[in-house]
Amino acid sequence: MTTSADLATERRRRWTYPLALLALLTCPCHLALLAVLLSGSVAGALLTEHFDVALMFFSVLFLLSLNAAIGMAWQRDRWPVTQTSASIIEGVWWICSQPG
Repeated sequence: MTTSADLATERRRRWTYPLALLALLTCPCHLALLAVLLSGSVAGALLTEHFDVALMFFSVLFLLSLNAAIGMAWQRDRWPVTQTSASIIEGVWWICSQPG
């Protein structure tokens, strides 16, 4: 019998890699390469004509997909926080919260 936690884990596993691939493809540093690869086509002309708008669009899409991919990859069900790592995090939090 599958539980809702199993379904959520499967959904995360199914969407993590496509979102990471989308982040890789829409990275703003790859936009110049994409313009060169598409040169001579209508898409390349459109991209060259509206490069600033494409840069903003790709940047926003990159940040959203990267945030979603990292968020799905680091879910608590996948890599649970152990007691040791939790105590280290609490110790660092205590040290950082002390008045300087």
